[in-house]
Amino acid sequence: MTQELPKNEWKNYFDELSIEYIDWETKVEILNSSIGVQVLTEGLPLNGITYEERNGQGKIEIIVGNNAKDHQTHSVADPIRVYSRQERDQRGEIIEIEDADGTKTIVHIVRPISVLTKY
Repeated sequence: MTQELPKNEWKNYFDELSIEYIDWETKVEILNSSIGVQVLTEGLPLNGITYEERNGQGKIEIIVGNNAKDHQTHSVADPIRVYSRQERDQRGEIIEIEDADGTKTIVHIVRPISVLTKY
């Protein structure tokens, strides 16, 4: 089931999600009308997702990767909506973040990464 999260819950939601899904495999996609769907990253472990607001301006950061070689941070400036959907098997989650210009960032939290593949 997909649900829109109220803005006043974003910080706690992302803080809790980052603890629950630390090191889970991710796929991050960007979708907008001018570029279509672009895969930003795939297969990297989740380090965390944060929400900060300063001077009325919000920003969500998605941090993936586990070392300097594959570490990536994707920032969503001026997010206006956040949706969450639990996967059917109750493992993993899909988060859709929409910014003010209509661009969507879709984060698929897929599955735990095996300890053997992390190193």
